Amino acid sequence: MRKPAAEQSADGGESGWHRYVVRIDRHPWRWLGGGVLVAAVLAVPAFSLELGHIDEGADPAGSTTREAYDAISAGFGPGANGQFTVVVVPRDASQASSRGQSVQQALAKTSGVASATPLTPSKDGVILLSTVTPTTGPQDAATDELLGCAPTRCRPCSPARRVTSPA
Repeated sequence: MRKPAAEQSADGGESGWHRYVVRIDRHPWRWLGGGVLVAAVLAVPAFSLELGHIDEGADPAGSTTREAYDAISAGFGPGANGQFTVVVVPRDASQASSRGQSVQQALAKTSGVASATPLTPSKDGVILLSTVTPTTGPQDAATDELLGCAPTRCRPCSPARRVTSPA
């Protein structure tokens, strides 16, 4: 019968792997703690990670996409390049119209919002949709703050619910 590879080396003595396993077996909690500590140190950069996408404003000067981005910003304001959609799910279909009006008014009064389209119902009438144009560009920190705080700053109803759709 052949012995497992970790128990003997080619010359008949203990292999390095066998000594390693014996050392771990003597103090498993120390090795576990060390492994968790190493994983935690390696994960530290992930806490400062900012997710998102780079828009055409980061393209090289002179490129056609950058020129188009700059023209839209100059003509319609910096937020025209970073519009986002607000989705409202009314609790009761009979209150959809009044809920839509109150949300639209709250959006219009929210600082950082240049404009908000009136909320319109979806084809099946289950949700209300509005397009919001911020006063700042897509990569501006103020736009990020507006997008993150909009459900709590401009909600006329409670509790706020985020709606996601499958991709």
